[in-house]
Amino acid sequence: MIASSLRRNPPLVLSGGLAGLLPFVGSAIALQVGWSDAGPFLTYSVIILSFLAGVNWWYGLQQKQMPSVVVGLMLPALAWLALFLPTHLTVLALGTGFLLLWAWEMLIMHQVYTRGYALLRTVLTLGVLATHVWAWLVLV
Repeated sequence: MIASSLRRNPPLVLSGGLAGLLPFVGSAIALQVGWSDAGPFLTYSVIILSFLAGVNWWYGLQQKQMPSVVVGLMLPALAWLALFLPTHLTVLALGTGFLLLWAWEMLIMHQVYTRGYALLRTVLTLGVLATHVWAWLVLV
């Protein structure tokens, strides 16, 4: 049932979303085996969190829904500020940002997202959160 719901997404949306997890996984592996510091992981995390927040900004502008505009503007700024924290706390802050953004989207965007896309966002968010927990465990 879950797989069939996910397959209801356009192929580019499904494959692009899943491919977007690869840099998270790859940079977590590089961090764990010592090929890299946390920089690539954190950079990609801030970029993707900001991109997802931008979807809310656009939706808020289109629908004249100011709370979504504020989320879209504030989340990238907060993600950037998190980079000034100790690295293990930055990972936690960014992971929390992904979780809060997912919760916001499920609350606000449920009337816009198809069931298949909402499920895809949930699966992708779980994948992102798993890599943040993994990176945090490597760092502490």
